[in-house]
Amino acid sequence: MEVLTAFGDVSDHFSQLDFDKIISDWTDSVDNSESFNEKLRNYIKNNILKVLHPSPECDLNVEEPKIDTYFFKLFEVFICGNKETEKTFNELKNLDSPSVICGKVFKTGEPVYSCRDCSVDPACVLCIKCFNSSIHKKHHYKITASSGCGYCDCGDPEAWKDGVYCSLHEPKLKSDSNKPLAMDNLPEEVKKRATAIFLFLSNYILEILTIKENDCLPERYQALAKSENFVTMLYNDEIHTYEQVISALMKSIKCEQKRAVDIATFVDKEGRAAISFGPKANCLRLKEEIEKTTARSTGQGSIQPSLLVKVIHNSIVAHQMFAMRALSWFLNIAGKSDGLLHLFCSLSMTSPVTYPNATETIIEESMLADTDLWKGARLLCHELFMTGILKNIDLKHKFSKIFVKVYPRLCADFVMDDHHRSVSTMNFSVQLLTVSTLARMLIREDNVLEIVLKSFIEECKHKLKDDKFNFDRNDRSSSNNGQLRYRRALYILYDVKYLLITVPSEDEWDSAFCQNFINGLNYLLDLLSYLHGVDSVKRQTGAHIEYESEWEGAFGLQIKLSDIFGPFLEWCSVKTCVLEEAFKRTVNLIESQKNTPSVVWKTIPLQVAGFEDEIHVVDYDVSTHKVSVHIALHRFLAGLCPGLNAYNITLTELLSRSESRPGLCDSVKSRIALLLDPVLRVQVLIAQHRAGMWRRNGFSLINQIYFYRNVRCRTEMQDKDVILVQKIAAELPPNEFLAHCLNKYGLLNWIKQEYDDVRTAPSEDRVVQTSVIAEEFFILILTILSERFTPNMGCVDKKDSIKREIIHLLCSGPLSHSELCKSLVEDICNMTELESIVLEVADKKKISSGKIEYCLKQEYYDWYNPFFYHYGKTEQTKSEQRQLKRRKEANEEECLPPPKPPKFHKNMESILELLKCDVMIYLQKLVLERMEAKRSRSASENQLHIVLHLIALSLYEEENAHNDGKCFGYVKKAVSEPSSIYQLLKKLLDSPNVKSPPMRSLLTFVFKKFIIVRHLVDSSIGSKIDKDLERFLSQSDKEKTEQKKKADIAAKRRRRILEQMNKRQKEFIQSNIELFRKTKSGSQDEIMETDTLTTDSETFHVALGDDRTHITSPVSVVRKICILCQEEQDISISSKKPMVLCSYVQKSTVLSQNRTKCVQKIGAYYESVFFPADLILGTHVSTCGHVMHADCWQNWYEALTHRDRRRMGRLRGPHHSSYDIEKREYLCPLCETLGNSVLPLLPKLTYFTSQSRQNNATFGVSLSMSDWLDGLRKTVQNSIQKERSQQNNDSDEFSIFFVPCPLSSITRLMAESVAKNFQALFEYYYDMDPALSLNDETVQMVSKFALDVYIHGCDAEADDNNRNVPLLTWVSAAYTIMSTEHLLRYSNQPLFSTLPARQEDCLVSIVRYAAVATVVMQKNLIKDYCVRLLSALVCDSADKRLRKTPSILDMDMFHLLVPLVLSLPTLYAEEDVSSAQATGGTETKFQSSRIATGDLNSKHILNLVFTAHVVQTILSASQEDIYCGEDSMDAQSSDEKGEKLADIFMHLRNLAQVPTIEAKSWNIEKYIQKAVMPFLRCSGLFFHYLTSVSPPDLLKELHQTESSIEFELLTKYLALPQNLADLFHPEDNEVVQNLCKSWCTDDSMKETLNRVNHTIVKHPIKVNSLFDLPDDYTDVINSASTFSCPNNKEVDDARTPTMCLICGQMLCSHGYCCQEHLGKLIVGAATAHVQICGSGTGMFFRPRECQLLMLSGKVKGCFYPPPYLDAYGETDSGLRRGNPLFLCQQRLKNLNKLWLRHGIPETIAHSLEVNTNWLDIEWFNL
Repeated sequence: MEVLTAFGDVSDHFSQLDFDKIISDWTDSVDNSESFNEKLRNYIKNNILKVLHPSPECDLNVEEPKIDTYFFKLFEVFICGNKETEKTFNELKNLDSPSVICGKVFKTGEPVYSCRDCSVDPACVLCIKCFNSSIHKKHHYKITASSGCGYCDCGDPEAWKDGVYCSLHEPKLKSDSNKPLAMDNLPEEVKKRATAIFLFLSNYILEILTIKENDCLPERYQALAKSENFVTMLYNDEIHTYEQVISALMKSIKCEQKRAVDIATFVDKEGRAAISFGPKANCLRLKEEIEKTTARSTGQGSIQPSLLVKVIHNSIVAHQMFAMRALSWFLNIAGKSDGLLHLFCSLSMTSPVTYPNATETIIEESMLADTDLWKGARLLCHELFMTGILKNIDLKHKFSKIFVKVYPRLCADFVMDDHHRSVSTMNFSVQLLTVSTLARMLIREDNVLEIVLKSFIEECKHKLKDDKFNFDRNDRSSSNNGQLRYRRALYILYDVKYLLITVPSEDEWDSAFCQNFINGLNYLLDLLSYLHGVDSVKRQTGAHIEYESEWEGAFGLQIKLSDIFGPFLEWCSVKTCVLEEAFKRTVNLIESQKNTPSVVWKTIPLQVAGFEDEIHVVDYDVSTHKVSVHIALHRFLAGLCPGLNAYNITLTELLSRSESRPGLCDSVKSRIALLLDPVLRVQVLIAQHRAGMWRRNGFSLINQIYFYRNVRCRTEMQDKDVILVQKIAAELPPNEFLAHCLNKYGLLNWIKQEYDDVRTAPSEDRVVQTSVIAEEFFILILTILSERFTPNMGCVDKKDSIKREIIHLLCSGPLSHSELCKSLVEDICNMTELESIVLEVADKKKISSGKIEYCLKQEYYDWYNPFFYHYGKTEQTKSEQRQLKRRKEANEEECLPPPKPPKFHKNMESILELLKCDVMIYLQKLVLERMEAKRSRSASENQLHIVLHLIALSLYEEENAHNDGKCFGYVKKAVSEPSSIYQLLKKLLDSPNVKSPPMRSLLTFVFKKFIIVRHLVDSSIGSKIDKDLERFLSQSDKEKTEQKKKADIAAKRRRRILEQMNKRQKEFIQSNIELFRKTKSGSQDEIMETDTLTTDSETFHVALGDDRTHITSPVSVVRKICILCQEEQDISISSKKPMVLCSYVQKSTVLSQNRTKCVQKIGAYYESVFFPADLILGTHVSTCGHVMHADCWQNWYEALTHRDRRRMGRLRGPHHSSYDIEKREYLCPLCETLGNSVLPLLPKLTYFTSQSRQNNATFGVSLSMSDWLDGLRKTVQNSIQKERSQQNNDSDEFSIFFVPCPLSSITRLMAESVAKNFQALFEYYYDMDPALSLNDETVQMVSKFALDVYIHGCDAEADDNNRNVPLLTWVSAAYTIMSTEHLLRYSNQPLFSTLPARQEDCLVSIVRYAAVATVVMQKNLIKDYCVRLLSALVCDSADKRLRKTPSILDMDMFHLLVPLVLSLPTLYAEEDVSSAQATGGTETKFQSSRIATGDLNSKHILNLVFTAHVVQTILSASQEDIYCGEDSMDAQSSDEKGEKLADIFMHLRNLAQVPTIEAKSWNIEKYIQKAVMPFLRCSGLFFHYLTSVSPPDLLKELHQTESSIEFELLTKYLALPQNLADLFHPEDNEVVQNLCKSWCTDDSMKETLNRVNHTIVKHPIKVNSLFDLPDDYTDVINSASTFSCPNNKEVDDARTPTMCLICGQMLCSHGYCCQEHLGKLIVGAATAHVQICGSGTGMFFRPRECQLLMLSGKVKGCFYPPPYLDAYGETDSGLRRGNPLFLCQQRLKNLNKLWLRHGIPETIAHSLEVNTNWLDIEWFNL
């Protein structure tokens, strides 16, 4: 970076100066410019180095106040003439008139608006303030993100058709909009002094910034004291990447990456940066090293330029920095007085430069020196121009003329420059040339059109070879530098487009305007002549071509020229003389083409029925000669034809008035034929390609033909070819025209009658090829006769043309708005009337995703033409099939009749002669005869299809002529012979050769139409026609009757077969009733398992305790099929092949109630045993539900791992995929869902207990809650062991550890009756039943999944003995259940509603796994955990103080409940019984009897934890949490239970010394019920899947709005008291009350309540959601535009602002400035943030691109449709369409659901599988 510091004692130096005298001297010499300049120059050169001197010690910001004080403040005092500068500037400001032009200069990424209805061109834009205050807000508008250049056009009458001013800038008086320059109001003295200082500084700035000699300053600026220090300056370019610059800096200056990144970022922003200071030799060595490092070969024989590095004397750098500061001062002055600003601008445009070797004005010199400046200097100059010149109309006019004057030199500099156009003076063209009045003035007075086009041609001359563009890759001009120059030169064509935006009226075309326009036209024609005939191809007949020829260059230029083609043609059509001159010059240029092969004529005899003649045709065989699809001159000529028709001018008339090229041809007819020939060559090329004759020419030709018809090119290629052929067909005699076509298509032999003779017929392949070519010939004829929807070619307007285009697009099926726009040309898409046109022909239909589709209205299906010329073969087939299907469903005729076309323009009516000429009649008869013949190799239904359309077209014209009182004459010719067309059609109706039903229907339609039209035009033969019609109609009715009869027979047969199948099915079921029942029960999913349940209450199920519902009948067996081996197997405890589910384990912060906290060390986070109440981190498990055998999965996974590692070894460099083998990830073999483990599939837990235990175990035990608590308390107290600290024996500190006490020791401390029941409650867990023991395979898979949960949940290495393994098992189950409950709550679904199968499978399996895993893990560790967890609830405060147990406010109670329920059966367990004792074997069998099943222990645990949770809820409540409004009727009828609960509420808060809350008892009761509902819902899910006891049916239907009923049902289901006060008043309330007192008064509670900056978690725990986005997208993008990079304050804005949708934080993503180290990987801001905020998984919104970004891990991510939609229900990623966007609540809700169900990793994996290009994105850099 450039850093500057002072040297010497600056304050002492300036204190010796007499500033008053200095200003006085300046004032005295102001009239003498040389004297004044000398004095000011001396002041600067003698003092600037006292303030500024480059060195690495300090920043420029330290010296800026001194620069302002000793220089610019002095200049302001001089201008004002006094020291009260602020007062004077305020007075000058008051002289200004309020500006009517906003002129706000846009920042990068700032939203800008363009009104589609009112803007003159798309470049006219408004800022957000002006837009919101204008009428355009109610119009059709477009929103885009600014690229950082340009300003608001509000108030500019040249920019808007209507709504010129917003309410903020509307002039108070009409004269305000045309006020004079503000500088005229300046006082003369001020103006004189300002003129002097402005002129000097302008010259000084230009001279210093453009200095060529880097070793020393110009002599007149050199100070007496000279320094020998130099600065190595690195400059920006747009060639080298960030990585290249950073790498070069790290190698050359040996700096850290952070400093290299800072320098590269500063260079990119400012354009240059100082990288070293010191002696010249050192700086030169550094320069050479950087240049050597960055120069490299491109592989095409050229060298990529190195980075630009200069070694500059430090005094030059100091002066340049002062000059930059002077530019900023000019901008500051601009804001203080419009008069001073206008004075500066006026001086810069009129005053010549005074420094040596310069002859231009200041502004000319500054524009020409633009490429010599670096980026920061350029931007300051441009901002000064925009602020001062472009906002004022008069100054803009003057500036535009200067701009045109230097335009050629600007272009030459620009193409050699290495900066983007946005930081080039050339970019001002969009501000100048788009103004219609300016554009016409410049054309009329300055010949700007010629200048611009001539400049483009000059800059492209290196691409010309023999006056043709040469895009060959092997050409020297195609080298890297040549290609770069050419690409930059293409920008000049935009300026031509800007000049032609608005078409002038006829009155504006004076002689000068016409002449200058024609001058520009001449250069356009020259340009087209260079493109004419390029990339010609010759048919490859031998081997396939070895190298694909270059074709992209010509089409790239063609696409660029398409933007100016249309405007030029529109301008030509305004004035007749201009149109004729354009036609004349185009024809002359076509006929004088140098590289055109000499024309060879030949004469062909054409003898057909009724016609014999010799036709002179061009002898040019497409199959043997070169052909080019680029005939640009012919297409420009075609574009003039509609204009000629508008003035009723014919080609013959124009050609007769012009002379042809000598030796070319004599007659006008021949000249017209020559114009036709190149167009026909292109059509024949396409026909032969379709026939397979050019298949050896490779993809180059395929691509050319594709783009010829593609929507991007077809308007100026295919459409123009059709227009020219139509125009020529209307000028030539019809038979002669068809002869030219037949000759060119090579069909002269095909039309002979003997062609089908086997003895003379060509080979079969040749026959097929010729048949296809004949089809293409007929399609061409049909196209030129039926395509009449071009204005002035047919009697239509542009709207009709667009309607027809849209109709044919919608005939292929419904389309969304974006799909429709993609299929239309850009000009149509930009039309404001497009939507109204679409709605005229189509209806809107909203589909499920919210997207709107357009469906064609019924009445417009009649417009459908299967041979629509914009259809490709695929589109034609698709549309035909859809239309046939639609007609069939509507019971209409299965035929697609040709539509009735509009009339041709009167100047084109002669083209209709083609339909009735002798050759056409002959060709139609020929096709019909061949189709009717018994054997004809050349006949085809496609030819018949086209000919039937031609016949129908002829009949339509006959009908139209008759209606107009004329005679067309087609019918007369078609029936004039015995074998007439009419008779042939009649025969074909009975011919078996026409097999296709649609074709027969079309034939029937045409024949019927023929009969009707024949009767219409010749009533004298009515009786004969009537007989034919009667016969035809009767035959048609007969066919319909026959078809109906066949359909009835088929329907009866189907009904009979179905009845027989149904009968046999019932007989089979009755005969195999037992097998059917077993199969049915075995095939049901687990969620459909039904048990026969009995309860004490016939209507309600209870899950826990003595009264719980228990199973009395055997449980049905579940069968699953392995997706790998397809083997079906029972899920049972005895199975030797355990089955598993594909599962994914991930860390999660989805439930976090405190986004400000993050976990630094995950292992330490779980060491505390107690899960925090704020849920900041958890472990979630999900599954896709697909089942595999464990060994099948293991074999498959090993093969997958081996394959991927072998593939990664073959690939060099980093390789990313949708899953990471190193993290044990894979994709489900069936559905490709992401997985990283397998979840064991276990049977119901009732399988693990004997039937006698299920029925008798604890149902006879009677143990009160107080006795149970007393036993557990004694157990905990006797399990605690204390050791005095070894470091200090005198210390009172003890180390606490647990040695669980045996059951016998505890019972000895109890009363005999209590001890008996307590022992009975636990002893039954340890009754061993060998038949119910877990086998080794199941134990192995359970242990594996437990280890995987630990690995992925803790980001740790595998460690089977780690203490956290069992804890992670319980946490994963509890967290998964809580996540499901949150998702159900967010979706407002009933708790036990029908979940998706995958979620149901996950919950079932995770609960069963957690219960079974507790048994197979280390018993002592489980017992230790159980004691620790119990100690938090059953011990007094003294014990807690020693162990630092958290208070109940700091614990999540559900995460405490789950491990307690699952571990308590193991509390008193002894060592596992060896199977040798049980079965005589050698393997250890785990006691599955220790699995919790919902007994009395579970009931008491739930009661205890629920009581603690209620206390937790009471203590965390605040006044605003409890509703204190009017009592409802329920409240008034509340009994004393509410009062009791309120008393408990107040008592507990007093114990804990929590502030009292004033509330009524009913409100308190309702609050607590609501607060504990999430806990109850989670507990209900947990015990449902643990015990398999079905919940009440009503819980499957209740929603959150019915929480009071849900509370009653859940408490009853869970065996909890419905009156919450009973929790604190059981039969012996002393124990519970003591516990509550302990919870409220212990030291940990006091510490929690007194903790600073600590927020207590509120209840009910809220369901998290993504960050609230504003409804209007512009609010988001506007906030992003004000966001600046937090790590680089010198950069005004962030490269890619990215908003975290989880926490709402805005980040500077995808930039090197905010990269961070994450382990060994350097990652972007978003990747680093997601590790903290989302624990590796996150969702981000990028406002500038309107993109949604998902990240998972460090190297994976994807883009996802954002929630902002336009009026058509579509997203707009990248703001390509620019439609207004608004937040879709449904999409946002779906995103929330995706996040809540932890679906981001899965979504990313699926997206990467579908979009493989995303695998190459370096997601970690985002």
